[in-house]
Amino acid sequence: MAASAPASWAAMAALRPAPPPPTTITSCSCIPVLATERGAFIVTYGEGASNRTRTGPWPIERDGHGPDPGRSSATVTDRADHCGDERGTGRDPVGVEAWDADPTLYPAAAERPAMTDAPAVTPLCVGSLAMDGSVLVAGEAGVEVEAPSLVFLVEAERTVLVDTGFGDPDLMDDLHPGFDCRREPGQDLESALDGEGYAPSDVDTVVLSHLDWDHCYTLDSFEDAEILVSRRELEYAISPYPMHAVRYDAKSLGREPPWLTVDLTAIEGETEVCEGVTVFPTPGHTVGHQSVAVETGEGTTVVAVDAVPTFRNLEGTDDAPFVRGLAMDEFDWWHSAREVAERGDRILPGHEWGVVEAGPERTL
Repeated sequence: MAASAPASWAAMAALRPAPPPPTTITSCSCIPVLATERGAFIVTYGEGASNRTRTGPWPIERDGHGPDPGRSSATVTDRADHCGDERGTGRDPVGVEAWDADPTLYPAAAERPAMTDAPAVTPLCVGSLAMDGSVLVAGEAGVEVEAPSLVFLVEAERTVLVDTGFGDPDLMDDLHPGFDCRREPGQDLESALDGEGYAPSDVDTVVLSHLDWDHCYTLDSFEDAEILVSRRELEYAISPYPMHAVRYDAKSLGREPPWLTVDLTAIEGETEVCEGVTVFPTPGHTVGHQSVAVETGEGTTVVAVDAVPTFRNLEGTDDAPFVRGLAMDEFDWWHSAREVAERGDRILPGHEWGVVEAGPERTL
């Protein structure tokens, strides 16, 4: 799938001010950070196809020191090996017309072919949560929807899991009231993996797309796996602005983020997990969101997650081909949605019923 930039693209990009020269600071005991005089940090990504510099107006250190991961049992390590029209089907989560079905792109589990030498990707539903439609698609405010919580099993040289979903629904109701987190029997992560013939101990690598609370619980089940997270996302999640603290279950709220007590591997830029499986930056929804490109036997599948949370986000106009979801940075979101659309022959959003076998009986 490819999407061309609108005529106003250059004008939009030109609106971004040039940052002042960077200076090096240390925000926490284990993480070196580049920061400008304004406090906005700059990260230069690796030498792959997505080599570029992005900026974000999110200071890491301000009026004191952020929560120190060195005070928990977690450790953070660096990974040294840094390294583009058929659309899906099913229930549209915000009450607008869904795209026509192409069941060959998103077969049900029982219909999927046996694994070949090429990597394969399987979306798994591990629950659902309610939210205002504008969280997924701008302009849908006031429409309450039920969205799936999805994780993605990648079968390749390594067994890779993208995201781990939200935590126990009762705990989520306490921490995040109003989202009505639900998990039917058999939708817990261990059961979902078991349905594909895997146990948590079989997973070699967990890729965290970002650290929003609904994507990163149950990590302690993967004690033998390497857990990859964007360095930029981790730096911000340690001490986010107050307006984002709830999203990260931040220490400033007296909570313990689920990722704080497990060993993490911080990565930057495009990172090859194994042959045919590459993590690449897609910031915008959060500071350090990342997606996964998988070279399958049928082309490139991009596990977009919340870079493109639903298919509706790709159903814009000729002048504006993408419809924004919730974004910390709208410019970065636009760049990332464009890259996902250009890079993927098949796109797997993070909250789209069309990529799993069954949706809810009703849209809330």
